[in-house]
Amino acid sequence: MTFSAFAAITACFSQFAVLVSVVFVMRQMRLSSRHQQATIRHGRVQQLQMIYQQASQAGSSDIFTRGLAGDATLDGSECNRFVWLASAMFNMFENMFDQHREGIVDKQTFASAVASMRFQLAMPGARAAWMVIRGRYTKEYVNYVDRLVAGTVTDGVADISASWRGYLATVGPQA
Repeated sequence: MTFSAFAAITACFSQFAVLVSVVFVMRQMRLSSRHQQATIRHGRVQQLQMIYQQASQAGSSDIFTRGLAGDATLDGSECNRFVWLASAMFNMFENMFDQHREGIVDKQTFASAVASMRFQLAMPGARAAWMVIRGRYTKEYVNYVDRLVAGTVTDGVADISASWRGYLATVGPQA
């Protein structure tokens, strides 16, 4: 075997090794992207759980339900607690909005977050809370949420127990 033949064989092996490396790196990038999406979804669930835990505590549950319904009889302290809870929702959505805009969150995950925000914005108290706190956010986010508000009908049910009882009646008593 001549030196030039040996060099040609070595070059072929070298090119093959580069090809395998490129395929491996592409696979790792795909796996990394999936892992990143899973981490983002997990973080969103944790944030929602914290908000729901706060909202479901003995003193907060009534305030949150009344606040979402737009109950004007909330006293100053109750109103502040409601707006803080609502702020947590808007902050979490802002995070999803920013991550989606930067290409970190996929369309399906963002669509789910938008559906959740529309559900909240269908309630008058959430809309009022938004008007109170909207000045704290970036112009782009404010414009986006304002478009959601404009495109969402105010017909939300703040009292989840009423909806639950209604659905329970349709499925019948459970043994």
